[in-house]
Amino acid sequence: MSVIPYLVFNGDCLEAVEFYAKVFKTETPLISTFGESPQNPDYQPPEETKNLVMHARLTIDGTNVMFSDTYEIENKRRIFAYLVFSIRKSFNRRRNSVY
Repeated sequence: MSVIPYLVFNGDCLEAVEFYAKVFKTETPLISTFGESPQNPDYQPPEETKNLVMHARLTIDGTNVMFSDTYEIENKRRIFAYLVFSIRKSFNRRRNSVY
């Protein structure tokens, strides 16, 4: 099992991702902004959020590290954290059943 950190920032995610990419000498970061995502006609994100990072990923020493920004909605700050587990299970080919 591996743990994938997902770091959430308050508007300065792009700066953080670029900093970590430089410090750890990684490949070019994969970055998507809220403005680049397909828009729901019933909900348009606030204009000031369009340049915020919706999702970014770096591979640091073989480990994926993910990033995003958060923002306030109607004066309520969205605070959340993610912990993503990736589980790889090897199966014994001699067994007839899979768990």
